[in-house]
Amino acid sequence: NEMVHNDEADTYHAPSGEQRFRSCSRDHHHHLICRKCGKATEIQAPLEDWVESVAAQHGYTQVRHVVDLFGVCPDCATQ
Repeated sequence: NEMVHNDEADTYHAPSGEQRFRSCSRDHHHHLICRKCGKATEIQAPLEDWVESVAAQHGYTQVRHVVDLFGVCPDCATQ
């Protein structure tokens, strides 16, 4: 998808296995995604130092990562 390539959208695989697209901010972030309704919330996670450390231990450079957390949002939990 051209929008993903241009960092205008993001893609992820839903728990059902389907690929979904979403509009995102361009700065690096992660997502908390509801397994029921698909609502995605941008979150910050303290992973950057760990990612760089693990990559360096294995001799990798220019590492990118994607972290998506899946759960049930408060709205779906009360239904």
